[in-house]
Amino acid sequence: MDRRITLQTATPSVSATGQALNGFSNLAMDLPAHKQDVTGNETNRNGEQVGIGITIWTIRHRTDFSIAGRVVDDASAEYDVTFAKEIGRRHWLELHTKRRTDSDV
Repeated sequence: MDRRITLQTATPSVSATGQALNGFSNLAMDLPAHKQDVTGNETNRNGEQVGIGITIWTIRHRTDFSIAGRVVDDASAEYDVTFAKEIGRRHWLELHTKRRTDSDV
């Protein structure tokens, strides 16, 4: 476990005008994790090149995190969780994530 991450959970809220907003709040900070960059590619979105990186984070097993959350690394990069996989019997948790590398990140 050579990295430190923050787990965030989706926190829906409502604006002053009644519009639904999606935010995130910290669930756990400074968690030990292992990072494995799996793949990356680029695509063209509205005439702009967008890079997408796929990363797997391995952490100790938790029951309080859902795939609606995200991982924030020690450089403040945000990774959206797409899939979670239990490794062993409640020993490890693999978080399969995706990160866009455009100006909207």
